[in-house]
Amino acid sequence: MNDDIPFEIKSTGTKGLIIESAYRALLEHGYADLTMQQIGEKLPRSTSIIYTYYDGKEHLLFDLLRHLLQWLEPKEPVTDADPHEQLLSQIDGLLNLPNKKVDRNGLVTIAVLRANTQQNVRFQEEFERIDSVYKSHFSTLIELGIENDRYCTVDPETVASYLYSTILGQIVLSVTTHESGDAASIEHEIKEYIRSRLLRN
Repeated sequence: MNDDIPFEIKSTGTKGLIIESAYRALLEHGYADLTMQQIGEKLPRSTSIIYTYYDGKEHLLFDLLRHLLQWLEPKEPVTDADPHEQLLSQIDGLLNLPNKKVDRNGLVTIAVLRANTQQNVRFQEEFERIDSVYKSHFSTLIELGIENDRYCTVDPETVASYLYSTILGQIVLSVTTHESGDAASIEHEIKEYIRSRLLRN
């Protein structure tokens, strides 16, 4: 992985270089104005080589999106560890991603692609998948907390959906506007919600 790319490019050789070039070009030009020629300009080879691997821009950007979302996927919950600490650690990691330029650029690229889901069904399906993965991840941690008498009895799916939606909203605001608020204060409020809504006294 290059130092200025937050995700792992699993493809090697030319295909890996194409994915890397697509990421750089998308970050520079945005979605609407991006052309295969601009992606090709980032390659040390002819633009025509891209068509050996991809039918067009949408096909290539979908592959890029999958790489980006794999970077963000959470690890499986550890069943014999404190679910509360795991939940807090996950939230802290997500909310602090925009603080590092390399990670922030990755999140900007994801936000650009998410904004175009209405024009691309495959994008929409992939975002629905990662959203479902995170809600399920949070829900599992909450369920473990309830089983361990760490958390009060709540509907895990509802609380998980609320937490994920709040965190996602903050991340999107932080990388797309200058009015995202004080991230530390928002993180504090989310943890206060967890304390008052979930934690047993």
